[in-house]
Amino acid sequence: MGTGTKLLVIEDHEDSADALRQLLEHFGYRVLAVGPDSAEAAFDQFEPSCVLLHLGHPNNPWLDLAHRFHVARPGVEVVGLTGWHPSAFDKQETESELMALLPKGAPIVELIKVLPPV
Repeated sequence: MGTGTKLLVIEDHEDSADALRQLLEHFGYRVLAVGPDSAEAAFDQFEPSCVLLHLGHPNNPWLDLAHRFHVARPGVEVVGLTGWHPSAFDKQETESELMALLPKGAPIVELIKVLPPV
């Protein structure tokens, strides 16, 4: 695990979560990758500065997690990752809960640009 800024990756595909964790650790972040079922407990215990949240489809309730994270710790940054085009999501809702919404598979440099510094 890196020694820099703490990032929590919430992803339901274990291989994707592990690959993203390894890549972000390479850039110096401290990363914990979990599935959605353990997301809230991991958020409370790990106390990340930023959460990378896989949203799945536009009607997925996981966006509610972003809201709960903001209530629990105002100022925490949440970045949404999705396989859908960002226009499929409610713009007002995503802008109020997410600092950014990126497609899964976006170049890592695009993700690093929106993350807090290491």
